[in-house]
Amino acid sequence: MEIDINITLQDRLYYMKFNFNSYIEHQCLKASQYLNGSFYCLVMNRLSKSSIKYRFENMNYFVEEASTRHYFIKPRGDRYRKGLKFIAEKVMKSYSIYGLPINKNDLVVDVGANNGDLILGLPMCRYTAFEPAPIEFALLVKNKFPDAQIHNLAVGKESKKSQFYLSSQGADSSLFEPPTVDKVIQVQQVRLDEVLNESIKLLKIDAEGGELEVLMGAQNILDQIDYIAVDVGFEKGKNQESTAPEVLNFLYSNDFELFQHTNDLRFLFRNKTFKKFRENKI
Repeated sequence: MEIDINITLQDRLYYMKFNFNSYIEHQCLKASQYLNGSFYCLVMNRLSKSSIKYRFENMNYFVEEASTRHYFIKPRGDRYRKGLKFIAEKVMKSYSIYGLPINKNDLVVDVGANNGDLILGLPMCRYTAFEPAPIEFALLVKNKFPDAQIHNLAVGKESKKSQFYLSSQGADSSLFEPPTVDKVIQVQQVRLDEVLNESIKLLKIDAEGGELEVLMGAQNILDQIDYIAVDVGFEKGKNQESTAPEVLNFLYSNDFELFQHTNDLRFLFRNKTFKKFRENKI
């Protein structure tokens, strides 16, 4: 059976206009990366798809919406064009933690916090973050909750000095050498179970290939963690390998169960024995 599809001239003109506008928008976004300061913000404000405003002040870029100000690194500025609420929901949903009940006394630990986009989606709570990259850390300090604990440290399976590969444009900085490296620096690396020893509602891990090492360094406090959200995408080393097999096997073998997951290799695990830990603390 043949289906006759009639496309009117009006339809053709609409699609041509849509594609042309998308092309122009894409080219403007590419060109904006060659602009700096107020000129960059002027272009981004014209391309904005919300009430958000791009600003440049004291050599820092930030977006402003209502009474909220959020600092960012310029190569990643495009992600905020649809507004802070949009990016907040996008980040929370990408880790399958949108709607997860988090109270003001709950502790959320953010490993690989970057500039703190996770903060946009969290309710007011106790927030502890780790970010070894110096530029991202400086922005994270500006974006944090008032009483948050922010650490300029890498997290792994050992406490030691380590080489850290900076690759900020794609948020690919890592303890494992990525395909593109801006600079190599020395950072202090810590085990989580040597710096934390309390009940954790949510541990979020995005360590650009170092997720297993983060978990191994938390071995002695795993029973104190209620939920673990982990990014196991293709981000490890020069070959951009996924850490999914080893990370999932590690969590399953330590009494965690898969709670939710997304299509971009981010998984939310729940601790099957966490209730027992709380009962033992009472």
